[in-house]
Amino acid sequence: MTVDFEAIDFVRAKNKAKKYEKEKKQMENLKLKKETIDVAITVDHYGFYSNDYALGEVFSSYRKWVEFTTEKEWEDYECGSWSTDIEMIDDWIEETNQPYETLWCEKKDGIYLVDKDWRKKI
Repeated sequence: MTVDFEAIDFVRAKNKAKKYEKEKKQMENLKLKKETIDVAITVDHYGFYSNDYALGEVFSSYRKWVEFTTEKEWEDYECGSWSTDIEMIDDWIEETNQPYETLWCEKKDGIYLVDKDWRKKI
């Protein structure tokens, strides 16, 4: 009995091509979906703040930036009177080139201040 290796190689290549085309078609049929999911992560952080006023009580540079930006004395400043807490903190981070990022925690209803590269550390 003789074995036709070329024929076997041809069949294998054809089967491999069919499998590839099938997987490619399956990937093309996938649709991007948007959904809110709960994912527990552990991160190092510089504190949890219930609002931006609480952050200002700890970070004097934030407090001074708020006073400069809103033209109000810190004692007269109220959360949400200028923009949302997280928008205020994010603006401060961007405008003053801080090495932080904000993470909102729905469960605890507040803001964590984390390193900008926190994703690389998890």
